[in-house]
Amino acid sequence: MRIMKSVVFTVVLLFGGVANASIMLWLDPAVQSDVATGDEVSLTLMVGGLGDGVPDSLGAFDVDIMFDESLLTFMSYDLFDGLGDIDAFEADDISWGYDGASTINLAEVSYLFDFELDALQSSSFALADIVFQVGALAAGESTTVSLSPLEFSDSSGVSLLVDLGDDAVITAAQTAVSAPASSALLGFSFLLLYLRRQTRTAHTKNLSTTIANC
Repeated sequence: MRIMKSVVFTVVLLFGGVANASIMLWLDPAVQSDVATGDEVSLTLMVGGLGDGVPDSLGAFDVDIMFDESLLTFMSYDLFDGLGDIDAFEADDISWGYDGASTINLAEVSYLFDFELDALQSSSFALADIVFQVGALAAGESTTVSLSPLEFSDSSGVSLLVDLGDDAVITAAQTAVSAPASSALLGFSFLLLYLRRQTRTAHTKNLSTTIANC
């Protein structure tokens, strides 16, 4: 697979240089909160800064997604049709996938003509979905998923510069107050209110007695 990928990208970039265009790459959503151990979370790999029905369009990409495998377990990925329909042989999935060491590689190359890609793509669109299962995140603890772009090229095989968005942050829910603790707190509040009323009543009675004796 690695040899095939190298050959594919060598052919794609053979006659290309480095484009002046700069595109954006990020994960959506950037923040996921209140997750619990065993939950599945999905992150969408997004690309932006392209032409909307016009050049520049994305013709191939190769990116690593890095995560803490002690806190997240990789479940699956799914490439979308922004570079063409893989089942119809308009594009090819040349990803390495999960390497077993905290990195997922996603890579795809399109076989469509440049004018077909221009018509297909908008200025920003989803490249892939990545699904993780949350491990033993402590209450309030966070973990991040980050990107490392390896190669991005336009529909003519010219390399594109890539600007990265912030890492995606996944945060476990804070520990909730237990029901018994909440009941005890409520009971204590009622007790304080009762004692305050009793004190106020006794003070009022003493004040009335004093005035009557005057």
